[in-house]
Amino acid sequence: MPTFPDRSADSQREIVWKEYAPAGMGVMRNDSSHDAAVVFVHGWDGHFRTTWTHRAGWLQRIFIRAPETSLLELLVSDPDVAVDCFSVAHHAGPISAVEVETIAGLVITFLDNYVQARHVILVAHSLGGLACRRAIVRLLQMRPADADRIVGLLLYGTPNNGTELSRAGRILRSASAAQMRPLCGFLEDLNRDWTEHVINGGNPDLDPVKRGDLTCKTVVGERDKIVSPTSAASLFHLGDVETVAKGHIALPKARSHEDPSYVVLKRFVRATLDRALTRPLSRASTILAYNARRSICDAESRGHAWTMTEHEEIELREPNVPGNVDGLLACRIKCVLTGGPRQSILRICFSLEPHQPSVAVDYHHVIGRGLLPSQDFLRLAEMLRARPNETADGDEPLRVHVPRLRTAGGTLDYTYSLPLSSISEGCVVLAYESPPGVAVNETDAIEIDLNGLVTARHGWYGYFAPRTVVARLAVELKAPFPLVVVDLPDWSNPDVEEGETGVQRFRSAVDLRGPIAKGAEIRWLFNRKDE
Repeated sequence: MPTFPDRSADSQREIVWKEYAPAGMGVMRNDSSHDAAVVFVHGWDGHFRTTWTHRAGWLQRIFIRAPETSLLELLVSDPDVAVDCFSVAHHAGPISAVEVETIAGLVITFLDNYVQARHVILVAHSLGGLACRRAIVRLLQMRPADADRIVGLLLYGTPNNGTELSRAGRILRSASAAQMRPLCGFLEDLNRDWTEHVINGGNPDLDPVKRGDLTCKTVVGERDKIVSPTSAASLFHLGDVETVAKGHIALPKARSHEDPSYVVLKRFVRATLDRALTRPLSRASTILAYNARRSICDAESRGHAWTMTEHEEIELREPNVPGNVDGLLACRIKCVLTGGPRQSILRICFSLEPHQPSVAVDYHHVIGRGLLPSQDFLRLAEMLRARPNETADGDEPLRVHVPRLRTAGGTLDYTYSLPLSSISEGCVVLAYESPPGVAVNETDAIEIDLNGLVTARHGWYGYFAPRTVVARLAVELKAPFPLVVVDLPDWSNPDVEEGETGVQRFRSAVDLRGPIAKGAEIRWLFNRKDE
């Protein structure tokens, strides 16, 4: 049985070796603050001490008395790294019923009992890497507060995609070996859970406390004949991959501080602990983003509206208005709303300023009075009362071209039937019903095409967001005179393109990255020389 080296020399007084039989051992400094710890987990048929210990050949041990070198002791004695080290024991190997799930439980128990550090880095060899990944997922699922202190995971030769040698597990009567078979059910479940909880910060739909924010790295052995480099590096989402010119057994051992296995470990520990200092801020940002996203996505239950993306094209031109109302511009609007709360009714509203609809609407076209005389403004009110519930014909104002619903993947392309309309003072709401059994989903697109009116004498055109736009808002305005953007949501880092597109044709396009809050405005001034 391996024994602990004699550490009685004066030069070693600052390093303390502790044995936690049968759970494992610890190596630490006398003056340790227990602020950071590195916990090692050995692989199949390994040992909590010898797996991490380089031992010279027998001739060197006899003639030059070459000492044993422990990876744990190298790390603790390095003046550039202030950590305690621990090593977890388990008995996965031949003729053993120990499974990876059991080893994961041992890792969690060891952390609870012996490791009080605020930041913990897990370092694993071979099968131990699978156990560490399983332990992290289990903590995130069941005890997320405890998982939060695990800030890094370094894997030496872990069979993330399995190893062919494990097919002998049945002959060796080893439960854990069977779980390392390529593409076995255990590995598929583990990789799926890892994707859900850890990769790129985890699934954004999950509560942040159940998502891991840790630094990962995989170390591959160039001469590894047990776990192929392809399998060890197959899960690119485990972080960076580094290659060391060693075999499987030698990979987690180091002769000195200059050994490549140790150099990789030291760089990883330092980088991970440096990143841990900024982790609280990153974590807080993630929680704020999650809460904002959840409030948007849950808005339907509170009567609020949202959409993932909105693309709107507005074209202003001289109108063909009955009654020859002066000072108006015809306004053709094409809008595509993609994603949003599930709904079975699409509502489009026309209103005169300052009247507002009494129900939530999906699109709202407001006609401002500007400098129109009262009699002309009253004519617009009469036009609204004419029930604009038929398909638009040419340039006829205040009419809606039949809206369309396109589901994701093109499985449905539906044209809405004639709407039901409700009329109140200065306001008309058209309600279009979706086909029976179909509700607009989060990835579907609604195409709205309508003819409106704009009071040119108002001197400006404004876009007002009636809903929160989560991902992207693009609005393009065309007019027979120059346009100048004067009002934008400054937090959205907008892209603006302006220019002349033809004879007396001008264009201004605004592209905003979300989220864009409900109520956000974009405003253009009309630069009309005839005014």
